[in-house]
Amino acid sequence: MENSLFEIDVSQFYEKTRRDVDEYIKDSTVDNLLNALFSLNHLREWIFPDGHKSYEGICTDEMSPKQLIHRALYLDPDYQIICQLCNRAKHVKIKENSYKTTLAEGLIAGYARAGDNLRQKLFIVDDQDIRSVMERVLVIYKNYFGGDFG
Repeated sequence: MENSLFEIDVSQFYEKTRRDVDEYIKDSTVDNLLNALFSLNHLREWIFPDGHKSYEGICTDEMSPKQLIHRALYLDPDYQIICQLCNRAKHVKIKENSYKTTLAEGLIAGYARAGDNLRQKLFIVDDQDIRSVMERVLVIYKNYFGGDFG
């Protein structure tokens, strides 16, 4: 096991992350939002705990799949939103130049999805539904766990 303290491995953490995102999409509570943000953000570190400094100066052709996903997520604008929101929630403060966030409720044109209810809570980040941001980041993880890196 890669992280025996919690007795789950990185693949199981990925499955937990998928469940957390699905749960938020089904039931958009603040608790579910935090769980999804924390999982999406920290899965990257579970995959490659050595950090970016360990592969600085290495050509991408020579990087391992773990290094490639670590780098790809770091460069991904959607992951940057997840990362900053996670850190913002963890430290309970807003940094300057943060993303503009809005909490809305109801079926709002441009954000409503099939299955949303009349009291749907929406967390909007720079005019994007956080559900869409989460799903795009999840696709990167899905590609990695499906063997599409390296």
